[in-house]
Amino acid sequence: MAGGSSPAPGWVSPIPGGLPAVQQTRGKARGNEYQRSNIKRKNKHGWILRLSTPNGVQVILRHKGRKSLSH
Repeated sequence: MAGGSSPAPGWVSPIPGGLPAVQQTRGKARGNEYQRSNIKRKNKHGWILRLSTPNGVQVILRHKGRKSLSH
């Protein structure tokens, strides 16, 4: 081998011609981009946010099928 250190004693190249084996590297795993956050979900769609605006109260009333909330 030119320009480098010699391989370990007893080393046998898996490729004819004496080239060392190169392990293929894998890319980034796909399909796991979405990591849900319950804190963000509750802050955006939760009960406290709904009750903080008049339109949010109307959403709750429609969902529950009522004319008014008891509290």
